[in-house]
Amino acid sequence: MLKLFLPLVASALVACVTGPELAPDDPRLEDLGLLYDDTVVTESARTVDFNGQAVVPRSVHIEKSAGKRRLSADVQVMNLVLGISRRFTVRVGVPIVSKNLDRGGTLTSLSASGLGDVALLGKYRFFQRTGRGETTEASLLFGLELPTGRDDARDEGIRLPAPLQPGSGSTDPILGGAFSRVDGRWLLNADLIAKFNTEANDYRFGNVLRADLGCQWRAHPIRYRSFDQFTLNVLAELNAVWAARDHSGGSPVANSGGTKVFFTPGVQFIFNRNVLLEAAVQLPIVMELDGDQLEEDFVSIIGLRARF
Repeated sequence: MLKLFLPLVASALVACVTGPELAPDDPRLEDLGLLYDDTVVTESARTVDFNGQAVVPRSVHIEKSAGKRRLSADVQVMNLVLGISRRFTVRVGVPIVSKNLDRGGTLTSLSASGLGDVALLGKYRFFQRTGRGETTEASLLFGLELPTGRDDARDEGIRLPAPLQPGSGSTDPILGGAFSRVDGRWLLNADLIAKFNTEANDYRFGNVLRADLGCQWRAHPIRYRSFDQFTLNVLAELNAVWAARDHSGGSPVANSGGTKVFFTPGVQFIFNRNVLLEAAVQLPIVMELDGDQLEEDFVSIIGLRARF
């Protein structure tokens, strides 16, 4: 009797961990991949699953340098994604920022930390075409970056320059669009997003235009066998940022503005339908900056997504 009972218990435990097994010809197998596809930096057009109702904490580390000068910045962002409907979501991003500038030589380092500027981003999906194991979607993106971060921080009695402040002091509109295409084990995401910076404290950061293209390939499994099967995704992205010159006192700032392009490899570990762990590193491939500016050496990103 015990020999008959133990295999039943083992089977039940496996089902609890991996989810119910599906028949090889179950048509739902081809659609399971649509739940998990996304990129790390490139915005997705999708408004459900991890892009619908989720908590998304992220840790971003930035290293910049120019000659003997070095800037290290850490940004811890807590994103909350709320699905208003299956077409419309709102994301709230709350950052905690820490910046340290080593000016080199005998000059003292400058640092600042604190709450950054909170970002509100709405996403409205206006197009969707689906088939077995595939979907094509397009969404409008719109929002605001709010002046919640401190913009008058001092170090050693010196008021820090605007780029070192935790916040900008300005309210900045955001407008853009995103496109997503999922086909079997492949995903393509693309976006175009503009941020229109306004003036604060007699300083205005240049407007920013961002264009991203991201590709994802599901390395494991080749074919799903259960609803909560472990998934491994491999990612590669191109991220381009163009910034206009900053203005101080109405005059353009010489050492500001330019174009940056990054190659971003990454990986995602999806443990079940509700938990995703991801990591990526941005590597600069084009740095065409105006004047004498610090250039990114690398940007590392580690994040978690938890559906609720």
